[in-house]
Amino acid sequence: MRHKCISQLILVIVILSHTCTLAAQSTTVSLNQISEQVQNYMQKSRGWKHETADPPTPPGMKPSTDVSIHFWSSEKCLTAELRVGGKSYGTQPVPSRIKLAVDQSSSAIAARTRLSEFVMNDRKGKPGLFPVGDKGYVWRGSNVVFIKGRFTFWLSGGADLRVGDFSISQEFIQKLAQDIAAAIDAG
Repeated sequence: MRHKCISQLILVIVILSHTCTLAAQSTTVSLNQISEQVQNYMQKSRGWKHETADPPTPPGMKPSTDVSIHFWSSEKCLTAELRVGGKSYGTQPVPSRIKLAVDQSSSAIAARTRLSEFVMNDRKGKPGLFPVGDKGYVWRGSNVVFIKGRFTFWLSGGADLRVGDFSISQEFIQKLAQDIAAAIDAG
């Protein structure tokens, strides 16, 4: 009798653990869902043109299912006043092109570890802490990397002023990173 009770108890524990595992899996946000959230934000609030690309892959191998690459562009993301010799020639549209690569880690801790390794190993870019997502950095002027949940977002590009006000492009990409982080729910 006691053996039968123990067997039933074990069966109940197995069923409950399986149910909990299924519930946890159903609430985990996928890379596709994150990509859709970013795409919805960019299309609804900014109206930019969108393209995707497969991640770089060694010949003969399939692209990683843990990385999603997006390109966003606009011919008029900003306007700039054109002045020559103190004379105004009106405003001109400022085009922009950005690249957003999103990769997923197995957990939020794994994403933080990976980000820390990037910061420690990138000696040329000298990443500086930047308040975005769960933790973020800016490096080489207009590149931003941040994590949110178990996802890492790599954002580069900016406004193309052609005459070279680098600080505008840097501010632009940092603001865009903050907007994207606010628009997604990484669960």
